[in-house]
Amino acid sequence: MKQLLELENYIQNLKRAVVAFSGGVDSAFLAFLARKTLGKESMVAITGDSASVPSRDREFVSAFCQKYDIPHEFILTYEYDNPSYRSNPENRCFFCKEELYQKLKGYAESKGFKHVLDGTNMTDLKGHRPGFEALKKAGILAPYIDLEIEKTAIRKMADSFNLEVATKPQSACLASRVPTGTPIDVEALQRIDAAENFLKDLGVREPRVRFHGDLARLQLKKEEWLLCIEVKEKIQKQFQSLGFKFVTLDLKEYDREG
Repeated sequence: MKQLLELENYIQNLKRAVVAFSGGVDSAFLAFLARKTLGKESMVAITGDSASVPSRDREFVSAFCQKYDIPHEFILTYEYDNPSYRSNPENRCFFCKEELYQKLKGYAESKGFKHVLDGTNMTDLKGHRPGFEALKKAGILAPYIDLEIEKTAIRKMADSFNLEVATKPQSACLASRVPTGTPIDVEALQRIDAAENFLKDLGVREPRVRFHGDLARLQLKKEEWLLCIEVKEKIQKQFQSLGFKFVTLDLKEYDREG
């Protein structure tokens, strides 16, 4: 596989590296390959931790790194302290990523690493990605971009190593569930996280609970609509306990944009 060889050579030439590990397939495979290529002593995967990170993602990164013997640490990020982030503008992701990359670069410098890698890929750039501007500003390396690798290829490479992450549903920060212009509130993010975890426990693979104050708008794949309708009373009761007065099902299918 040509792109895999190119990626391995790219990483090998760095000698040592920090990998930004969010928990998605892109960063997971990058962390896995860096561990395989550079060895345990010459890399570390770092996950930014804040209220915007889904709790199941935290659990996943810890389990993944333990399974594949990948050195891993969490670092706290404080994007919420930035009023520009809390106001939730169109480019909110820029301020979140700016904080993350600053923390990653600080960690790397303190540990003697020259390079920080990020899993942004060519497919990501087809959408609205203000966070990529923060990446370029911080001087973070994006191997998938440099080698013009798309997400489908990353999933195939992960599958070639029999990694379970190859079919992992796409994830996004919890702040993406809040409409642009509505201020980000930590308590709201916690309610969203609890609501989505409840739906996942019911068997919904990719739930998105869109936050509208006391109304929760469920955006799901079409094949999961019937499942939720069949247990609507259970969902209503649980969501009310989380502070939602109303629960609606969006007739627009979830399209994996956030």
